[in-house]
Amino acid sequence: MVDLSELVVGDTISFTSINPTDNVLWQGTITGICSYDIVQNMRDDLVPYYRAVKKILHTMEPIDKLHYFTIRYTQGEKTGRLIMAKEWIEPSSVQRIVLNEYFDIRIYDLPKEDAQTILNLLQSHGFKNALVA
Repeated sequence: MVDLSELVVGDTISFTSINPTDNVLWQGTITGICSYDIVQNMRDDLVPYYRAVKKILHTMEPIDKLHYFTIRYTQGEKTGRLIMAKEWIEPSSVQRIVLNEYFDIRIYDLPKEDAQTILNLLQSHGFKNALVA
């Protein structure tokens, strides 16, 4: 499980909301972490969403005391900007998606042709790779 307080700008995440009317599995990149003063005019009224969550989280702070993520999301062919309070996210649903991670695989005591055969096998199974000699 990912701790919401450890997320930073640039992290790509997927999550669901605790809002019972929002059944979307959101996925996107965090572009900002800010207060209500900043996000309140960035999109349509956040109050209805807040009220829907408040029905479940009766002890949730007032809307202007919450902490917000701005997220550049992609849902199929649709992209856009999402404003989501940390408190509205189902904590157990959060996953950090690691993009562009590289692994160093070393092959010893083989001729270069055999190393290329291994790379070809990796590529045939969808793994991008390169030979660094």
